[in-house]
Amino acid sequence: MEAQRRPLGRRGEGFRSAVLSATVDLLVTEGVEATTVAAVSAAAGVHESSIYRRWGTWERLISEAVGHGTDEAVLMSDTGDVERDLRLYATSLLRFLTSPVGQALLRIGARPPSDPALTHASEFWDTRLRRASAIVGRAIDRGELRADCDPRLLIQTIIGTLTAKVLFYGDLAQDDAADRLVGQLLSGVRAPRA
Repeated sequence: MEAQRRPLGRRGEGFRSAVLSATVDLLVTEGVEATTVAAVSAAAGVHESSIYRRWGTWERLISEAVGHGTDEAVLMSDTGDVERDLRLYATSLLRFLTSPVGQALLRIGARPPSDPALTHASEFWDTRLRRASAIVGRAIDRGELRADCDPRLLIQTIIGTLTAKVLFYGDLAQDDAADRLVGQLLSGVRAPRA
């Protein structure tokens, strides 16, 4: 007789990882509407009440799950060379946006602003913009980029351009758009050489 699988405890990385992975899997395969706490609970082998105790709301669970998938896939390097760091960032972002998880994120983002799934969207984006903007901030500090370069705007330009390319033109994972975009953007903000 096969042993019954015991539900995971309410704490620890194993619990968190199982719930977030199940949430992402359901978002990808079933969509937002089908990704209920009950469905996540069943897929992860945990109690619904444990999910609510840990995340509080369905919206927080969705936000953290999407963030978890994003943070693992999009590279935030610090090689000491802004062009290399931004090319790695943009290339990994484009690859992520064309992945199943990235496509799920784009579908969530396309929902009306009043949709409960977007309750924590500004927090989600602010966190990721702050992290990616640090790449540009370090380059300004090193003198690679002009002091008047706006780190947040530069990163938003990369995200917006690549998102539009994926949404309007389909799968561009093999396209060199990320490299070309970074090269063109940097040509406008590089610090003059002494």
